Amino acid sequence: MQKIILLLLGLAMGANALCPGAEKPCTGHGSCQPNDKCLCYRNWQGIDCSERKCPQVTAWADVIENGVAGHARDAHYYAECAGKGVCDRNTGQCECFPGFEGKGCTRMQCPNNCNGHGTCEYLDEINTSYDGWDAHKIQICSCDPGFEGYDCSRKKCRTGDDPMTSGSTAETHRIDLSSSSAGNFALSFTDWRGETWTTWVFDFATVTDLAIKEALEALPNQAIPSVTVTESSTDVFDITYDLVHNTGTQTLIQIVTTQCNAEGCQPRIDTALDGTPAITRSTSSDMEAAVCSNRGTCNFNSGICECEAGYYGESCSDQTIIM
Repeated sequence: MQKIILLLLGLAMGANALCPGAEKPCTGHGSCQPNDKCLCYRNWQGIDCSERKCPQVTAWADVIENGVAGHARDAHYYAECAGKGVCDRNTGQCECFPGFEGKGCTRMQCPNNCNGHGTCEYLDEINTSYDGWDAHKIQICSCDPGFEGYDCSRKKCRTGDDPMTSGSTAETHRIDLSSSSAGNFALSFTDWRGETWTTWVFDFATVTDLAIKEALEALPNQAIPSVTVTESSTDVFDITYDLVHNTGTQTLIQIVTTQCNAEGCQPRIDTALDGTPAITRSTSSDMEAAVCSNRGTCNFNSGICECEAGYYGESCSDQTIIM
């Protein structure tokens, strides 16, 4: 009787061992089914369940199977490694082709990682209204102020007015506070580098044209070195940029009115400005804001204008005297 039992056990063990596997049936990653076939556990595959599966994400390129019963589906269906990488069956991780990265090679790399002078952002972060299939797959560089280029590798050069053109009208922005009666506000300005600066806070009850002028000229990095501010009518202020430092079309100045009175708020606005303040471009400039004033070449490595003969200055906007 004992011999019969041992024989039956041996037969059972032999039957289990018929499923493929290196050290144990189905390599320990599946169950041995009738007809000596392995039923692999989740994320494992192969005849012996020894191969890992890699992530499946929205495919970069796909073929739509139209006209086949039960197979019609949308474009960009799920694909292993998004079709832009090779699965390492030992680790279950995708080895992405150049230019792609992330789990399942789901996103496009930013060129040269933006050279440390920008942030790598998705399309729907750059353009919040975009909702295409690749909105959260393609990435582009959003450069820091003072840098530009597809990979943020180029330094910006100073802009200025071409000294050989006839423009002489400076730009004027008008701040209309006539609908307000109380509250605090600040002003923000974006300079030629793309950097946005915010003034200290004004109290509507005491603000003057001189106070606005001093605050704007106090912005860092000579964002507005010189400006003229006049109160053209009650609670309406005209801000006129000079003809040397802020030439051409300027980014429209903004009024900051959002209340923020917690510790650390900058600017700290205890009481939001009431009414509906408005800012308009009351006078447009006929001057240029051209890189190196069209009279030099920008050295993108240094961010310094290399002026043509007969011109000089930070933006090549000055002429030498011809005798």
